[in-house]
Amino acid sequence: MTTSSHTHTSRALADVVSLLNALAEAPDSRAFFAVLCRALPRRLPATRVDLLVRDWADGMCLPLAGDADAPDAPADAGQDANVFAEWLAGSGYASVAMQPLNAAGQHLGWLVLARRTAALGADALALAGQIAPLVALRLLHDRSRDEVAARDDAIAALERQLRSHEELRLRATMAIGTAHDIGNLLAAVVGHAQMVQREAPSALQRDLQTILRAARDGNVLLRRLIALKSGVHAVAMQALSLPVLARDAVDLTRPFWDARQDIMLRLQLQPVPPVRGSAADAREVLVNLILNAIGAMPGGGVLILRSFSDDTYGYLEVIDTGQGIAPEQQSRIFQTLASSREEGHGLGLSISRALAESHGGMLTVRSAPGEGATFTLALPLAQPGERTLGEPVAAAATRAAW
Repeated sequence: MTTSSHTHTSRALADVVSLLNALAEAPDSRAFFAVLCRALPRRLPATRVDLLVRDWADGMCLPLAGDADAPDAPADAGQDANVFAEWLAGSGYASVAMQPLNAAGQHLGWLVLARRTAALGADALALAGQIAPLVALRLLHDRSRDEVAARDDAIAALERQLRSHEELRLRATMAIGTAHDIGNLLAAVVGHAQMVQREAPSALQRDLQTILRAARDGNVLLRRLIALKSGVHAVAMQALSLPVLARDAVDLTRPFWDARQDIMLRLQLQPVPPVRGSAADAREVLVNLILNAIGAMPGGGVLILRSFSDDTYGYLEVIDTGQGIAPEQQSRIFQTLASSREEGHGLGLSISRALAESHGGMLTVRSAPGEGATFTLALPLAQPGERTLGEPVAAAATRAAW
């Protein structure tokens, strides 16, 4: 080998080493492929170079100087290396070589060299063999980085969910503990009310009975909350008198309307067959409806409770002459946390409808703006022979004089 030939070979080798070092030191993919695009036209003149990566729908093509008239690859070129090679041959490329992109035991794609006239010599193939592993490592690095980033995002999302679930669990535990403690307080209220009731004059007996009923219903509601921890909530179904339940609800809500001279109460409670349900749950629904009706009449009005029945259900209507409800809001008011009043929490009607439906009944509304609202609680009629939970007929008749 002559000195000139040796010098040329040494310079070419130095160029290759310099290129490989530059590729290895590239900080990111953009810099990596920028180095490659600048170097390959000089190292592989008149050569088309394409990068086919298996994870991409289209091959990543690097057209180089010396083949400026190269046609664009078809849209599906990167999907099959053999199909791409056939397309190159059909496009006038006489010499085609494919160098596999392998790294860490994975096959990522192909580095494709193509020339129209001159054959791809040993130097070109050797350079491709040296570049291909670095390209494969860069692609594998990028893929691994993206996978790690995706896993980190997924882990972060799971950690946020776990924190949220733990927070909800702690709140639920505190709520259940609080419900237990409130139950103890209500038990004390019941005990003291019973002590007072034994010696209280007859004029106070009705109010004391209402206090006892409210405290016992409160205990039922708290047991429902505590039962959520086990996921089991057994409801004691009984045959109920709707007129009696209505009068009970009126008693329970008396402090909210009795002192208001602008609220007139009318009871239109016709005898109806017994219905089937839970007395505490039914009273909860009626109390919610009465309080809502009072809230809908800030300037006063008439509150009407009316009972009737058909062959399937017993019905109790709570009617107000207040502001009314717009048609577009009538479906929303039964949704959780939806309220038409600023001071409302959006829970009463959603819970009331859920209770009615859990008893096989319904809770519906009819209203128009400025014309008041009528809420109708429908409960299925009790089966023949079921004992009706209510008060003696004489007591019920006495109350009917309100």
